[in-house]
Amino acid sequence: MSQERRPEAMPAAARPGEQVTVSMDRLPYAAVYIGFGALGGNHQLLTQEETDANGLLSATVRLPDWATPDLKHFFFLAGFDQRPFATSHEFHVADEDGVFRVDGEITDEELACPTLRNGDDRLYTLEGNTDGIAAGDRVVLRATLAAEPLCPEGGAIEVRDARVR
Repeated sequence: MSQERRPEAMPAAARPGEQVTVSMDRLPYAAVYIGFGALGGNHQLLTQEETDANGLLSATVRLPDWATPDLKHFFFLAGFDQRPFATSHEFHVADEDGVFRVDGEITDEELACPTLRNGDDRLYTLEGNTDGIAAGDRVVLRATLAAEPLCPEGGAIEVRDARVR
C-alpha cells in the first residue's frame, strides 16, 4: 500500500495497556475504524470514530495487551468494509522499562545529532550511546523516547545500546 499521508501516533512508542492518540487529517466525512496490527502477528480493530466536518480524525486508544516488542507494529485506518486504506509508520511497542527496538541505517543528514533511517525512510535523531556506529552502518538499536530532545528533527530517541549488523 503506497501512500503519501499516514496516520500519526503519539507518543511514537508505548507499553501494552498505555494510551496512544491516533490522528489524520484531510479525510472525507465518514465513520472510520482505527486498528492496530503486527506484521506476522495479530490485527485488531480498536474503535470506530467519525471524522469531523474538516476531515480530522483523532482518537485515543489503548495499546492491546497482546502487543510485544519483538514484532513490527502499526496503526491502520479502515472504512466501513474494514479494509485498511492507510497505515502509520512503524509503531514501537516498549517493554516494561520503556525500551524498544529500532533497526535501520545510520545516515549523514548534516544535523547536530547522529541520524538513522528505517525501512520506512523514517528519520530518527539519536542521543545517548552512539559510540562505535558510523554513517552507512546497518544497526539494531535498543532505545527509549528522548525525554528532552537535543535535535528537533525526526523522532528523537535515547540509544541504550547499538549493534552493527
